[in-house]
Amino acid sequence: MKQPKILVVGSINMDLFVEGANAIPGYGESIRCRHYGYAPGGKGSNQAFAVAKQGADVVFVGCIGDDENGKQVKASLDEAGVNTDYLVIDPETQTGLALMLLDDRTGRYVSYVAMGGNDRLSPDAVRKAMDENEFDMVVMQLEMPLETVYQTYELAREKGIPTLPSRQTVLPVKTTVPPNSVIPYPGVRCEMAAPLLLKNDTYCSASAFEIASPP
Repeated sequence: MKQPKILVVGSINMDLFVEGANAIPGYGESIRCRHYGYAPGGKGSNQAFAVAKQGADVVFVGCIGDDENGKQVKASLDEAGVNTDYLVIDPETQTGLALMLLDDRTGRYVSYVAMGGNDRLSPDAVRKAMDENEFDMVVMQLEMPLETVYQTYELAREKGIPTLPSRQTVLPVKTTVPPNSVIPYPGVRCEMAAPLLLKNDTYCSASAFEIASPP
């Protein structure tokens, strides 16, 4: 059976996670924690990785710096079978870095993200991928410039490709649901740049694979 071809557009970071951050410090205060480590991340990268692991043909569009973190996160996608030919490497910026503070008693976390290359992802990179490939689905989030978000919607609409955005950052932008968006919750409307709310990266990736797969 032909596997669906899915374009994922979005963020890619190196995650620095700290375990045992069981309290939020005040300004000037330090909290002793237990352990730290590094892992490839970013909501767009996570979704591309997950969809590829389900067997889809995945192309990822994002932006990283020409640095060691960028090399590692790209290698992680390559190893998962994600096509990174359209991953922009910008020598004038850093690869995004997310600091994840994990409460190991509850599993809850807070994060601080230095956006780095994610803030330099342009619509041109998305346009190039769409012009050179035929996709069954576009998956995206809001962790990139709004102009890129809007242009990705428009480019997909022009080509008749359904889009599957996932819930990330709430923005004070009123919008209607684009005619080519996939809405799993009928009647949902919200004041966000992306009209579709999906619970997390795994749910979004599984939904994309199921929806884009041929019957």
